[in-house]
Amino acid sequence: TTNEILAKVRDAYPDKKPRGLTIKADTNASVVVNFGREGGIVYVNPYTGDMLGGDSSAASFMKGVESWHRWFALEGPYKTFGQNVKNVCNLIFLFMIVSGFYLWWPRNWQWGAIKKIVFINSSLRDKARDWNKHNVIGFWCAPVLIVISLTGVIMSYPSVLYKMVGEQAPAPMAKGKDTLMVSIEEPAQWFMHPRSQLTLNAATGETIKWEPASEQSTGKQLKTLARFLHTGEGLGCWGQLAACIATFGAIMLVWTGFAMAWHRFIKFKA
Repeated sequence: TTNEILAKVRDAYPDKKPRGLTIKADTNASVVVNFGREGGIVYVNPYTGDMLGGDSSAASFMKGVESWHRWFALEGPYKTFGQNVKNVCNLIFLFMIVSGFYLWWPRNWQWGAIKKIVFINSSLRDKARDWNKHNVIGFWCAPVLIVISLTGVIMSYPSVLYKMVGEQAPAPMAKGKDTLMVSIEEPAQWFMHPRSQLTLNAATGETIKWEPASEQSTGKQLKTLARFLHTGEGLGCWGQLAACIATFGAIMLVWTGFAMAWHRFIKFKA
């Protein structure tokens, strides 16, 4: 049971206090016990209660990358500042991708004109080459990048989503030294793993709040969908592959955009 697992965790780590618990639907998956931001995590065998160790070096590296992605790895009072900067940058990126469609839209819909902006032409040089690559990469990657950036905006400003569906944004979950957050992962639905949330009094085990996944509001369900679409997981491995390719495409859009700006600067200077 959960109490037995926590008792063994406390025996193994008497100097640490569990802050969260994640129980997955996969019967072969370990229970994840979270000791907070500074304490790390430990994996526990759900059947025997044996401690299986903490994060691997690869997992720690990915957490560091996620920290940079979400708030530029800033800590303390600067973390919120980093999040706000990232949120604004995401809005700007979404605008640039959407407005790119307007700039890309061909004035002449004959095949000869369209071919120049949907296929790479290796014979081009200098500015024409960069223009061609910028348009082609934008054409093929923009739909995925719009989904990624739009869902990023939804996660950055969830209150807007709740207002759109006529709901009140939920209050922040109760977190503190006397609470224990238990996430119970439900069976996968369309490559997503809905999670029920249980908030307990860490000292007494009393239930503070219980929110089953099946009773979550429309706004929260849409927010969960946005999170899985943002990473590509909502469409399985093919969605993640598309997100990965589109992300590399975004890097090339920046590169070719700077290259075209450099050509314009040289021409202006001349």
